[in-house]
Amino acid sequence: MAVSNDAEQQQLGFLIGSTNQVLHVADVLGNHRWSLLFSGLTALSVRPRVLLDFVKTRASPYLKRTFGRRAAPTQLRPTESATAVIISLVVLPMFRGGGIGELLVEEFLERAREARSSKAELVTTAGPSGAGDFYDKIGWDRVEEHSSKDGTHIHTYRHDLD
Repeated sequence: MAVSNDAEQQQLGFLIGSTNQVLHVADVLGNHRWSLLFSGLTALSVRPRVLLDFVKTRASPYLKRTFGRRAAPTQLRPTESATAVIISLVVLPMFRGGGIGELLVEEFLERAREARSSKAELVTTAGPSGAGDFYDKIGWDRVEEHSSKDGTHIHTYRHDLD
């Protein structure tokens, strides 16, 4: 989290990410599987159209991943390297352009290196509503373009940490 250095210590921005995405997902599914399932079903039950779309397009993969026979990994195999993932980066609009976002990303990358991640990745919406220009500017590589399941055009960015 980035905060101002004055007496008020106003929050200026924050970054949410994981320095090891495989272990993060395993931990979330291992510890929160049932509460996530209940929350998801509750949210879908009050939105019938979204529920129908979910059942048609996404239910099978979600159920396989959530209840599949394969045990969630608790550590990486020796040949695997961890991938760090930035999930969300937010800087208040009035503070954008001042280097806060770049500082948050640099801090995250340093923590990912300390955790022995070999690369960092993120996904952002394509076009003016996304953050692609920002990541291009700070040296990330766009490695993929595709549409999400809901039709949103997105870009995947990668930054090597080795």
